[in-house]
Amino acid sequence: MDTQWWNLPGPGRFVASAVADLRNGRNVLLRFPLHAAHGVRDAVEQLVRTNDLWRWRPVDASTLPAETPADLAATLHENLRCYPPLGQLPGPAALAVAVPDGDVMWVDNLDAGRWPVWTRFLAQYQHACHARDENRRGLFCVPLVGSLQAEPDSDTALSVHRWGQSLGRLDVMLYLDRLLPQAFPSRTFREVVLAVATELGGADASLGARLAATGVNLLADPLLPLTEHPVERGWDAGCTDRPKWYGGVVEWLDGDERINSAAPAPPPAPAAFGPVPLGVK
Repeated sequence: MDTQWWNLPGPGRFVASAVADLRNGRNVLLRFPLHAAHGVRDAVEQLVRTNDLWRWRPVDASTLPAETPADLAATLHENLRCYPPLGQLPGPAALAVAVPDGDVMWVDNLDAGRWPVWTRFLAQYQHACHARDENRRGLFCVPLVGSLQAEPDSDTALSVHRWGQSLGRLDVMLYLDRLLPQAFPSRTFREVVLAVATELGGADASLGARLAATGVNLLADPLLPLTEHPVERGWDAGCTDRPKWYGGVVEWLDGDERINSAAPAPPPAPAAFGPVPLGVK
């Protein structure tokens, strides 16, 4: 995925809705399955920078080790150079007051191991944001990718945007149309390949790009790219037994839930009554 992906109608609405929440004074969590967040930082940053009153401030979570929300807040005070008011100890509430108006803090490298501290910090931080007017807050925007110990919940000054439900086949087709090779025997062949790549690729932009790159050969062997893709993703036959949204096996397209086309088939169910003895019909 690249910036062009996030400029498509469905992905664009996802990014725009997140930025609209920032504009309304809410911290934002962007919830993604594995392999789906690539390029979203640039898309959000581009919209944030169109507002001259906002300032983009990247934060690297991997450089901020902390065991408690207070520890994390203290390191953020230093990292952001936003020191607590005189006489007040560093903490989430003090940071919410100290961060300048219009700062948007994008958090990179926040993994599942660091999430438990961050989720408690963000709960306290967003609550402290209530003390400031909606248009005079410093706000966090955080992408969350893959499995988490606890799913985040929206609150008054905290919104959660889950990726996928705004994506449609038209978005996928528009994206893949520009990735198809130029050389085709005819326009009809090109349209057929585009339709096949769109349907098989689904919400998985990387899979769609892999399918489109095969060009007209996709019609001769559409299964070959589907066998290569799960190997790179680390999927096995068990991943479809109880598929999880965050693993990328389950996806949404046009509002419907579906299984990724490249997901391996589940193992066959064992016979209910065991093997039939020889000679018995």
